[in-house]
Amino acid sequence: MGIQCIREDGKDAQSVFKRLWTNGKESVVVCKIATGRTHQIRVHLQYLGHPIISDQIYNSDVWGITKGKNADYGKPLEQLREDVQNSHRSSLWREYTSPDYVEKMLKWSQDDTIVPESPDFLINDRPDFDPICLGCNVTYKQPSMDHFRMHLHCWKYETARGLFEASIPDWAKEET
Repeated sequence: MGIQCIREDGKDAQSVFKRLWTNGKESVVVCKIATGRTHQIRVHLQYLGHPIISDQIYNSDVWGITKGKNADYGKPLEQLREDVQNSHRSSLWREYTSPDYVEKMLKWSQDDTIVPESPDFLINDRPDFDPICLGCNVTYKQPSMDHFRMHLHCWKYETARGLFEASIPDWAKEET
């Protein structure tokens, strides 16, 4: 996995931001992009020192003390890439493997006699749980839906095929 960040040998990209409103702690901005680079808006807001509040990747301490403001990552790019990658490993979503599973597998691996289970059930009657399957014996963390929501919204998009517009989400409306 590569990372997107501002660096001397990077590709040119241009974003123009205009603040719509702020409450002193959070702001809503409109962005017009002249180029279409991967994660461009997220990277540029991070560079400016204003990463998107709910951005799990670019608003993280893994980017350094300043979270990547002014491309100050506090570490070489190769180390940064490794750190970003490690902070998003799928293993972080696993809580634990069932101790019973580990014990059963050890016992079965030491047993010379294997008696296959009788396949006397119909295909529709298959069990939902397989005692040998590691995936069935791992408990996974259940993040809240907020973990998957990012306060980034495409309001208007125009192509040769037409103009596409969406209404402003509630979270982007000025607080009263």
